[in-house]
Amino acid sequence: MQALIPYNILRATVTGRPHSVTQNWPIWPFTTIEKINTCLTDYAKESLVKYRNQSAQSNDPRPNLFDTIMGEKGQEAAVTEDELVSNAKLYLVAGTDTLAITLTYLLWALLGNTHARGRLLQDIELAGLPDKPTNDQLRSISYLDHVIDETLRLHPVIVGPLPRVVPEGGRMLGGQFIPQDITVNPFTYRLQRNSDLFPDPLTWNPDRWECATQEMKYSIYAFGGGSRVCMGRHLARMELRMAVFAFVRTFKDAELAYGVEGFSPGGMDIVETIVAKPGAEKMLVR
Repeated sequence: MQALIPYNILRATVTGRPHSVTQNWPIWPFTTIEKINTCLTDYAKESLVKYRNQSAQSNDPRPNLFDTIMGEKGQEAAVTEDELVSNAKLYLVAGTDTLAITLTYLLWALLGNTHARGRLLQDIELAGLPDKPTNDQLRSISYLDHVIDETLRLHPVIVGPLPRVVPEGGRMLGGQFIPQDITVNPFTYRLQRNSDLFPDPLTWNPDRWECATQEMKYSIYAFGGGSRVCMGRHLARMELRMAVFAFVRTFKDAELAYGVEGFSPGGMDIVETIVAKPGAEKMLVR
């Protein structure tokens, strides 16, 4: 999936034509784009069928958001079937690598920080949760959220820009008046490393969130903000809580496998290719 967006940017830059025109061109990168697109389309359709089967077997009469959009349980569909598949593909691209990269950096930082790892394991054990806790139960472990927040701060997957149009009347930003209709591009990478808000900003330190100010919270832009904020942010946090909880409690003696297959700290340096990922594209543990 990481290749899909760069390839499409290359297609648009070189040809200036939409995918519907170039999809059958028998040369690279168009053949690669179409192969990836076909795989995504098939998986999206399979997922929609699976959801519909589960919905049909459900005894809950209350329609949810997806039922309303898809026209299930007597609801009128809000979009066409092609639009459903297209949006499903978009969510797959947006929610797969982003979560995987965040989890990779989180575990790398956690395994390299004895204090934070010990504190989190202690809080998990004191919570006395079952092997498969609910999201609400996991939210009771505040330090788990601190670990997630600090990872999102220091290692945002989308580093910017995230353009926003200044609304009517203009706004004051950083002591400067910005007229309405001007496009402003906040860069998550810079915003979340502001030393005025985050002392020693290059250090991964979950403890800083124990006394977080409202300004600190507002400055976390990993999921964007405003009316275009990531609609999957709550799901992403839930998945991160469950994955980190299971890893920390199951692999108490895990350690970073530096030296194995050439893995080194330098391999975790950020390389930005639409998403900010580790240069080595791997993080090894033993």
